[in-house]
Parts: sequence; C-alpha cells; structure tokens
Amino acid sequence: MADVEALVRPFFDELMALRPMDATYLGIHDHDDRLPDGGPDDTEAESKLLRSLRDRLADAGEGIDAEVARYFAELSLFELEDFRVADRMAIGGEVLGTALFLLFARDFAPLETRMESILSRLEDAPRYLARSRERLRDPVRIWNQVALDSLRELPTLLGEIVTAAPAPIKSRLSRAADAAREAIDDHQRWLEADVIPKATPDFPIGEAGFERLLQLRRLPAPPDSILELGREQLKLVREQRKELVARHWPGKPLAEVEAGIRADHAPDFEQALGEYRSSIAAARGFVQERQRRRACGRRHLSRRTFRRPPSTPASWAYTS
Repeated sequence: MADVEALVRPFFDELMALRPMDATYLGIHDHDDRLPDGGPDDTEAESKLLRSLRDRLADAGEGIDAEVARYFAELSLFELEDFRVADRMAIGGEVLGTALFLLFARDFAPLETRMESILSRLEDAPRYLARSRERLRDPVRIWNQVALDSLRELPTLLGEIVTAAPAPIKSRLSRAADAAREAIDDHQRWLEADVIPKATPDFPIGEAGFERLLQLRRLPAPPDSILELGREQLKLVREQRKELVARHWPGKPLAEVEAGIRADHAPDFEQALGEYRSSIAAARGFVQERQRRRACGRRHLSRRTFRRPPSTPASWAYTS
C-alpha cells in the first residue's frame, strides 16, 4: 500500500507552483511574487498532474486521506476537462484581483514585505492578462459579463494599494499600477467588443454531465430529488418573506418593498467602499469612546479617599 503523504506532497507542491494565487490563499507564501502563466499550457500541465495523481492513488488503500485525495483529483479533473471554466470564462481579471487583494488585506507579514510581492505581481499583470486571453475558447455570455463586472472594480483596488504603499517603493509601484490599468483597459475593451457579443447565450452541462457532477461531489440524492428539495426551500423562503413584509411594512405590496430595498444601496463599488469605511470608523469611534469613559471611571475610583471613622486615632487615608 502506497504512503498517501509521500504521494500527495510532491503533487501539492507542484500544483501550488502552477497556482500561485491559490498558494497565497492557503497561507503558503513561497510564490507570493508570481502570477500563473495564464495560457493554455496551464490547463495541460494541471490535467497531466491531476491524472498522474489519480493513477498513483489507485494503490493507496481506503483510508480517509486517500479518499479525500481521490475526491479532489477526480472532481478537479472534471471541472478542468469537462466543465472547462477557464475555456469559457475570462478569469484573468478575477485571478489578478484576488492575487493582489490577498496580499494587501491579510496581515501575515509586514506591509513592506507584502508590498514587494504586490509590486512583482503588478509588474507581471500586463503579460498575464494578455496571456490569459489565449485560454478563452468557448465563451459563455453571462459568465463573461460577470468577469467584466469584476474587472471594472480593479482600478479602485489599485488606487488603494498605491495610497498605502511605503515611500521607498511608492513611485515604482505607482508606475506598475499605471501599466496595469492600461492592460486592464485593453482587457475590458476585448471583453466588450470581441468576447461578449459573440459568446453563446447559455451553457447547458446536460443531464449526464450534471449527474456526473453530483456523483463526484458525493451528494446523496439524484437530480430530481435535489430539484424537489430546492423547490420546497424556495416556497419556504417566499412564505417567510411574505410574513416579514407584513410585519415590518404593513399595507405595502411586496414589489414596492423590494424596490425600496434595492434602491437603498450605493450605486457603485467606490461609494460602497466609502460607506463601509464610514461604518467602520463610526464603530471604532464608539468602541474608543466606551474605552475612554471606562478609563476615566477607573481613574476616578483610584483617586477616591477612604478615611477611618473619627473615633479612630489615626487619620491617614488609603486609595483603593
């Protein structure tokens, strides 16, 4: 029986080299300064690696570690070779944004160290985005509309990064961000003019493909049963929503309440971010004020003077 750890460890290390953004997400920082190749070679390399792992796991026994490894290999191969998300959706913008955001938002190292890695990824962004376009072969319209929406938010993130950059690398990082913005603009124009208008309007995985996906995900029910469960849950949610509207907005029709809720939000990401910051600042101010009042109360108590009764010979005082 093969040692599962000995089988999986080299596979995992190689997979993280192919997916540096995933490595950062998992807290492995050996590849923080890199982006993936981005092109069709990634698909081929990952498929080859996963098939090799699956074949080698055939002799790994029936333990939980071996079963989890088989689950991952088989499901990943299906998503890579049958579902083919990267062939149908322009994932370059999402990968780039996540690769930068994880380094910027997670405080796992000093800011200067993380900014050096961000700089390396930013300088590679134009190459990566251009290369990632070669991977798109059968675009699905709605998937790429989602990709476009995500891409449009990236310049805001770049502005936040440049603002927070330490002085020693601020100018170099600003230049890299400017070059990345130009590449993002090119990528956006490509999606708007060449991809979305020509993309297929839908992507049916098909009954056989869906059943295979459920099987690989180890779901315990067939598609019809899952569909029925979904319908029951949808009915329950609608009933709960009706009760909620009647309780909090008596006399108002559901459509009016829904329209009001939808209208009560920021129109874009930048304004939403501003509102979020205002809320965080208000919460922080509240906590700081409470802490200040408690500190003042403790100082007041510490200065109170407690004296012995007059009948006591000594008239000294002590503080609590």
